[in-house]
Amino acid sequence: MKLDRDVAPQMPEAGFTHDGADPLGDGDFRLARPLIPAGRYLAKCVGTETSNVRFVGKLVPRVFFTFVVVQGPYCGTELFMAATAPLPRRAVSRGSKLFHSWLVLNNGEVPYRLDRLSLRNFHWKNFLVEVVTTKSRHDDGVGYSVVKQLLERHED
Repeated sequence: MKLDRDVAPQMPEAGFTHDGADPLGDGDFRLARPLIPAGRYLAKCVGTETSNVRFVGKLVPRVFFTFVVVQGPYCGTELFMAATAPLPRRAVSRGSKLFHSWLVLNNGEVPYRLDRLSLRNFHWKNFLVEVVTTKSRHDDGVGYSVVKQLLERHED
C-alpha cells in the first residue's frame, strides 16, 4: 500500500521500537512500530487490507486498518487497527470490532445488509481514535502503539 506523502508527512519525533534506521532506505517506515503516548487522537484512515492470520491452528480472516495521526505533536505517525472479519458468505457479528467501527463510520446507522460492508468507505475519513500501547511477546516486551477503537467520525 502506498501512502500519500502529501497527506501524511514524514514520521515525527515519536519513539520507535528499532534503532531509528530506515530498513529499506526508501523512506517507508511501515516496518517500524511507532510508540506514542496512549490517548485520543484525530486520525485519517489511509487504507484497509484483509488477510488470513493463523490463530490457534486455524486461519482467521482479519481486517487491518491503517491510520495516520493528523493533528498534534505526533502528526504523521502511522498506526494500525486489527479487527476480525467474518468468514466468507457470513454476516458481520453485531458484537465485533468491525461492526462497531462501521457504526461509527455511519454515525450510528445500522447497515441494511450485514454481509455487504465495503471497507472502501473508511478510506480518507477522519476519526477520533483511542490509541493504546501493546506489549510484544517476541521483542523482549517492547511496546508499540495501536488503535484500539474508533470513537467518533469527524468531518473534514
